This record gives sequence, structure tokens and C-alpha cells, in this order.
Amino acid sequence: MSIRSREHESRHLSTIIQRKAIQTTFYVIGLNA
Repeated sequence: MSIRSREHESRHLSTIIQRKAIQTTFYVIGLNA
């Protein structure tokens, strides 16, 4: 059960990181445009 919650937590963390990376990418594109 703890393994499942840990897996869910890491998946949630990766989702946050992906979202942050996309925001940063769009921000950089906006600066270069």
C-alpha cells in the first residue's frame, strides 16, 4: 500500500515538473519572439 502511494506521489511530482517545464518553455519562446 505504501509502495502504491509512493508511486502516485512520484507520478504527481513528474506532472508538476512537466507543467513547470512547459510554462518555462513558453516563457522563453515569448522572450525570443
